[in-house]
Amino acid sequence: MLEQSFTDLCEKYNKSGKGGPSRLTQVLNAYIGAMVQEILSHNGDVLKFSGDAFIALWKETDHLSLRDAVHEAIDCALVIQKSYGTYQTDVDVVVRVKLAVAAGHLVFSLIGDDENSHYLMTGQPIYDIKAAESKSHAGEIIITARVSHHLSANEYLIDLLPDGIHAKVLGVGPNWRNIQRTYENKERVSETYSLLSTTASMEDDLRQDSTTSVDNMTPERRVTEVGEDDDLQIASRVVTDQYALRPAVNFAARMKMKDQLKRFIIAPVVRGILAEEPIEYLTEIRQVAILFINIKVSSMISNVKGIDVANEVYLAVCNTVKNQYGCVNKISNFDKDLMLLVIFGLRGFKHELESQIALKCASEATGKIRAIEHIQEVAAGVTTGKCYCGAFGHTLRREYTVIGLTVNKGARLMVAYANKVTCDRETFLHSKLESRNFILQEYKPLKGIVNPGPIYEFREVEKAQQENLTYILPLLGREQEIDLFATLMRRANKLSKINTDKQFYNMLIFQGAYRQGKSRLYEELTHSIDQSIPLRKFTLTRFDYEIPYRTIRSIFLTFIGPDTSSVRQREKKILELLNDKHHIEQLCFFNFVFDVKFHISKMYHDMDLNSKYETLKNLFKTFCKACFKSFHIIAIDDAENIDDESWMLIKLLLELNLVFVVATMGTAKELSTLAMKVLKSPKIKTVELKGIDKWYHVGLACQMLNVDGIPAELEK
Repeated sequence: MLEQSFTDLCEKYNKSGKGGPSRLTQVLNAYIGAMVQEILSHNGDVLKFSGDAFIALWKETDHLSLRDAVHEAIDCALVIQKSYGTYQTDVDVVVRVKLAVAAGHLVFSLIGDDENSHYLMTGQPIYDIKAAESKSHAGEIIITARVSHHLSANEYLIDLLPDGIHAKVLGVGPNWRNIQRTYENKERVSETYSLLSTTASMEDDLRQDSTTSVDNMTPERRVTEVGEDDDLQIASRVVTDQYALRPAVNFAARMKMKDQLKRFIIAPVVRGILAEEPIEYLTEIRQVAILFINIKVSSMISNVKGIDVANEVYLAVCNTVKNQYGCVNKISNFDKDLMLLVIFGLRGFKHELESQIALKCASEATGKIRAIEHIQEVAAGVTTGKCYCGAFGHTLRREYTVIGLTVNKGARLMVAYANKVTCDRETFLHSKLESRNFILQEYKPLKGIVNPGPIYEFREVEKAQQENLTYILPLLGREQEIDLFATLMRRANKLSKINTDKQFYNMLIFQGAYRQGKSRLYEELTHSIDQSIPLRKFTLTRFDYEIPYRTIRSIFLTFIGPDTSSVRQREKKILELLNDKHHIEQLCFFNFVFDVKFHISKMYHDMDLNSKYETLKNLFKTFCKACFKSFHIIAIDDAENIDDESWMLIKLLLELNLVFVVATMGTAKELSTLAMKVLKSPKIKTVELKGIDKWYHVGLACQMLNVDGIPAELEK
């Protein structure tokens, strides 16, 4: 693990002007790449990268015992300590490294689905190495008790720490032995020739069976490029770069696994690869929003069950951010805690409200995670700022990551403020949300952050509104609007209980300019509704408009569960509501509407677009009747953000006379053609909201200032 000066290094290059990202990449690749090369040369491999640390793995095999693997790891640590323990950069920042070694059995597992996947390893060595790392200082090598059991006397100079569990390795002892390499350089040359010829012959066989391409760089090109060199050049290159042909990479190429491996790489990198861009093009200093999520899992569950929980958590977060300009960059587990890093605003995923989106995703994701069994605690930290973004490491083992003070702050927030969604001042300002959604937190020192600034807890808009209702003040100058709402709502309630051909309004929209008092009127109307009538209320934001069927999902949240619930839970509730066998083959029509994954039936495949829409309409009407068995009221604030797909289904819902909808709508945003068409429906009444009479200005000023009166001079 690299010392905190690593972040200082990134911040220095961030401020160095043009060429900063390029210079930082060179430093990272030269320093970290050299350490990775040392690990590879000692038969190890890099398991996980993080911003300022990585875990290397030595695996017990038929040719390498666990005892020898421990020796390889310690020998590698000693070389790194001596050669790379301290690194002086050109911006006067000294980077130091500390090392820890643990041993034992691990459980390896893949998590995710066909779209997004990652890998996790869990087991006692993971927890031991975290504990050992916390005992080490810059330039030290700490080993655990289990590692010590694999060492003979005087093989290494060891100093036992006061806790009696960990020990410090000072160097090699008089009985140190060199672990014999499996292959000598000469054998590696012949092995390389054999591997190349085997790869070529296997590819020829595969090309006869399939026409699918393996990669953007075909095997023929790889073999040809090597073949163009003479024998001396090949031998020289193999000796100097012995590990260029990794067996796993060659195996993946032979098995044509390109498409299967895409799901392990985040979208911006995949786009660059498909465009055949150099990996250096990903390097940049970029304004992003960072979301860190920390999950404490019950310590009573087994390692295998812990992997299952991690899989549920990973899928929940991926499904939350997949259409919201977010990329899940990392997931790791230390000491039975899970940590996820999500980045908003990467290349191709830029949005002007990415800080707001990150906050809403944090709130959604934490809600989903809390619903998972064996979860004890969830916390999220959201920060906004400029970070180094790019791929760094070794030519053979590199990873896309983000580094910077903004990233560190997000990680510190999720740890310092338990069971909350917190954010920094920059996120608070860039979110462009009203201050009522934020609660200022008490100051807590954050490790490595000298001046973190004010920290806020983010609370969802709807929850904030519900709390505000407890001390609401009289609404001034809106008596006509309140009476109109009460009249139309009572009429709709009465006529919904009888079959009638009479036309009546099912939706009332108050439309007005910015700061006209729409949300205040909305609160008053929803507060005045008879509690015996079921009410579903929610507020939309600008990015909700970009998500198909987002409003419809919010309307039916009570019946099928929120987006925070799992796909299986939503599918189960839909099946319970539509328990008729006749609808089983049609359920796949709801896949996009409610974000579920019912099996695609043959009926769906055989239909044209118009037939699919008609079937969806009929199924949706049946579903509405199953849900709204009694009269309901739906209240929508900022309805100008209703997506077009939802408008189509809202029109159908109104025609069934099952609900009454009251909504507020701004005038700043131009509505779509489809929305304008729906608003002309005879079931919808739109009222232009005017400014209140001057008579009420004094009372309004007193309310805003929270005083009983104002001077006559100010009133004039």
